[in-house]
Amino acid sequence: MQYYQFLDKFGRLKGSTTWAELDRGFVLRQISILGDEVLASNRPHPEHGYHLPTGYIDYAAYNQIHAADIDKGLIKPVAKITPEKFDAVWQKHLAQNESEWATVKKNHSLNTVLNGEVRAFYPQGVIISVGEKVSGIANYERCREIFGHTLMPRMPVQVTVGGYNERMQWLIFIEPHPAG
Repeated sequence: MQYYQFLDKFGRLKGSTTWAELDRGFVLRQISILGDEVLASNRPHPEHGYHLPTGYIDYAAYNQIHAADIDKGLIKPVAKITPEKFDAVWQKHLAQNESEWATVKKNHSLNTVLNGEVRAFYPQGVIISVGEKVSGIANYERCREIFGHTLMPRMPVQVTVGGYNERMQWLIFIEPHPAG
């Protein structure tokens, strides 16, 4: 894993400070903070929805390509940071949502069957929303096996709560099926 911090002049929260966790060049977790506004990959943003950069990212190459602008002070470089620095920001974010997360777990016990909607595809799996502020993750391969080429965002699905992902504050969904 590699961890980075940068001033995001072009993202959805222009001017935010962003922290990113990458695995072999693909972002797994990201959080951007601008004042009181937070855009984190584990929760839908009221305006921007779910957000996680897609595709391969090489921040070292970014710094090399933009070296002249960095040297002139026009842009700041992307800084490599420690896992501990990333986790401190991420844990603070999780702590701010802990009460809401506890309510989600209380109201969605294991083996509860829910109707939801596919929202996004992440490296971790398929993000499925089952309420305004309630979402979870389902295994991509299993969803693809069941839904085939029809698997896409906004697709209604039925899932069963199979566990809880504390690191992301997501429900873990099993047994995906077509809603109906």
